[in-house]
Amino acid sequence: MLTPVQALFAGAGSLRADYEGVDWAAGPLGPVEQWSQSLRTTVSICLASEFPILLWWGPDLVMIYNEAYRPMVLDKHPHALGRPGRDVFPEIWAMLEPMLRAVRSGRETTYSENQLMLLERRGFAEECYFTFSVSGVVDDDGSEGGIFTAALETTAQVIERRRLDLLRRLGALSEALDLQEVSSRALAALRDESADLPAVDLLLPAADGGLVAVEPAGELAAGLIPRQGAIEAPGSVRGAVPAEDRVVRLDVPIRGGDGRPAVLVVRLSDRLAADEEYLSFLGSVASGVGGALSASHQYQIERGRADTQSQLAERLEGLVSVAQLLGGAQTESAVLHVVTGRGATVLGAVGGVLGLRAGDGADAAGGLDGTDAAGGLDGTDAAGGVDGTVGAGVDGTVGAGVDGAVDGTVRLLSSDFLSDDLRAEIAVLPVAFPLPVVHTARTGEPLFLTDRAGTLELFPDAADLYARTSAQASATVPLRSGSVLMGSLSVAWDHPRDFTAADRDLLAALAALCAQALDRVRARAAERESVAAVQRMSETLQRSLLTEPPQADDLQIAVRYSPASEQAQVGGDWYDAFTTPDGCTSLVIGDVTGHDRDAAAAMGQVRNLLRATAYAAPASPAGVLAALEQAMSGLAVDTLATAVLAQLERTRTARGEEQRVLRWSNAGHLPPLLRRPDGTVTVLDSGDPDLLLGLDPATARTDGRAVLEEGATLLLYTDGLVEQRGEALDAGVERLRAALRDLGGLPLEELCDRLLDQLREHGPAGRGGAADDVALLAVRAHPRARAVARTSLPSSPASVSPARRFAVQACRDAGLEDLTDTVALLVSEVATNAVRHGEGDVRITVLAAAASVRIEVADDAAGAPVPRTAREEDEGGRGLALVDALSTAWGAEPAGRGKVVWFEVGA
Repeated sequence: MLTPVQALFAGAGSLRADYEGVDWAAGPLGPVEQWSQSLRTTVSICLASEFPILLWWGPDLVMIYNEAYRPMVLDKHPHALGRPGRDVFPEIWAMLEPMLRAVRSGRETTYSENQLMLLERRGFAEECYFTFSVSGVVDDDGSEGGIFTAALETTAQVIERRRLDLLRRLGALSEALDLQEVSSRALAALRDESADLPAVDLLLPAADGGLVAVEPAGELAAGLIPRQGAIEAPGSVRGAVPAEDRVVRLDVPIRGGDGRPAVLVVRLSDRLAADEEYLSFLGSVASGVGGALSASHQYQIERGRADTQSQLAERLEGLVSVAQLLGGAQTESAVLHVVTGRGATVLGAVGGVLGLRAGDGADAAGGLDGTDAAGGLDGTDAAGGVDGTVGAGVDGTVGAGVDGAVDGTVRLLSSDFLSDDLRAEIAVLPVAFPLPVVHTARTGEPLFLTDRAGTLELFPDAADLYARTSAQASATVPLRSGSVLMGSLSVAWDHPRDFTAADRDLLAALAALCAQALDRVRARAAERESVAAVQRMSETLQRSLLTEPPQADDLQIAVRYSPASEQAQVGGDWYDAFTTPDGCTSLVIGDVTGHDRDAAAAMGQVRNLLRATAYAAPASPAGVLAALEQAMSGLAVDTLATAVLAQLERTRTARGEEQRVLRWSNAGHLPPLLRRPDGTVTVLDSGDPDLLLGLDPATARTDGRAVLEEGATLLLYTDGLVEQRGEALDAGVERLRAALRDLGGLPLEELCDRLLDQLREHGPAGRGGAADDVALLAVRAHPRARAVARTSLPSSPASVSPARRFAVQACRDAGLEDLTDTVALLVSEVATNAVRHGEGDVRITVLAAAASVRIEVADDAAGAPVPRTAREEDEGGRGLALVDALSTAWGAEPAGRGKVVWFEVGA
């Protein structure tokens, strides 16, 4: 027959004897046979569970736990059975009791994961972690009974994860390549894990055979390293740990080194058992640190081996990039930019100078004595003295065997490692000037100067110039095109340095690339100049046949001529504008077939015949073209041409209102375009155009008619403005019509420029311009001026005041008193500009309309004024800005030999 105790604790497994040995009757719970059914049932569930269960019962929270829970209390068992919790866990009771009391009273249920508890269960306060769920149990009478706790110790898992994380971080240190960085980061990572490593120091092998601590050194290193900063490295320490200091010193082998290890010194945690697991972890830490240090050391070795090959490869790659960039260099400045930019970067230099020969002797082969002074690049190598390669005078200056006077100059192109002032000062120097770059440009002798002292020993007169630069060492090599010495290339460094054979070979290659590029630039420049000369001649001939248009008070006429971009030849396109004796303004646009001097000559004949015919026998446009056709046939002008002749005249309507009428006749040419004041654009096409000129003298010709309203714009043009390869002309005309619609509100001169700009951007020759000549004539109708006043004044500052008074009085005479203040200010600015920058007399014209005035200031200087932004301290430079701000419109146009600057004020 089992006793009540035996019966209740029969399922306690290995703890059965321990439970039977407890004097329950003497404890807070009393005899087992008096326990409530609720307590008995809960105990049975607890003991039968394979999961760790702890039961706290009664006001004293007496502990009852099962066999699975027993490893969590270690040496507190069996004393803990049947004892109040405060007696079993005094070290953590202050944390546990409030939680347990709250649960027992039914106020809450608690779940905690990886809860840290410092338990004294093996003779010291041990770092432990638990995951547990705590819930209340009600007694038979419904009162507070106890607390049911399902618990699991996670100490091993938490510590293992923490240690694995540290080892992973140590493994990642192999990505850092600098030994000092690796050791510093390793020490920082170790010190971050104070739970396992409360104190740690790392010591590296020192050059003197001892050890040196990685900074910042801690207490352990301070105790090990004597005053001189190094100690003898101890052997590997494993096994028993001295209880008095709990310090472990471990060797950290560095693979690939000199065999001496680093040393890791660690103070063990007081909260962890110094067991094999702990010491094994420390061994893994030492291995991790050693792996990172070894990887870094191995990298340093490999990097040292690779540096030479890498430098050679980089230099070769750099030379290739220099060659590619020089291939696109179009000017000497572009060559300088490449050689002293990318080229200097390849060499590790701070900048460079090109010395280009000019003047007498510039084309001499080799040196001035006719020999190839360079030979190779085995020239002068100075470091505080001369090695005998160069003939030196008694004063130490470089002689190079040059006898007699030397003529000519050297142009120096410098990169911005020299100041702007210094670059300007040495831009052109005599060939005998004491500078390495000039010396080599004169003699073809290379110079490799390892420091400034050596340089000034050879060139003492250059001391003041060198004091204004950062140059210390320099290398100067000749630039040759075949046997011709073109000049020299000098490269500078801001620190002393020696020059290896590889350095000299690289400089020779760079000089060869530079010389080839300069040769190409000069050849291209000569070719461009030759083409430009022919182009200028052609344009001069062409433009000599194109006169300036008349400018009536109520008409503005703008003209443009642009030769074909693909050839330097004259063509047959022309424009003309003139006034006939009957007061009509005649406008002509035409195109003679061909693109040569014959076409230009034929164009001149047709133009002059048309002008003479229209002037001598005024008739309608169709009548003039018919008479021209007869004259061409009779005078044997054997050519074909298209043309539009338009006439502008003022007539009156049946109601007596004045209007401006446009009549035109089209001889096989593209139709004119008329933009009305409302922005609509009409193609003036009265049907099929009449025959070309030169085909049939008997052909009938017709006129078209339109009214030219105030503000309307008429555009005559040749096919070069609209044609594109593979596209019908009608599409080009439509494109021009749309452009005129969109841009027609611009001032007339700007409109013409914008139309030509669009042609350059989208024309058949790509972005270079037109494939054919372009002639353009634009007319804008203005309100007829009510009054005109003109005067001419000498080009003198004293003329500005009379100019102002003249313009103001003209405005008053026209009844425009409210505009006089603005007119006075702007006339002063424009007249002052004409006096300062113009030529000849200053001519002023005032054109007054109903509510506005147009003032024109002319002089004989061709250059158009350029607006600029004045600085606050400037006394001038704001004139055109004022004109732009206060006028309703302004511009500048060529007129005869000079120009006209005009502005409008008012509505």
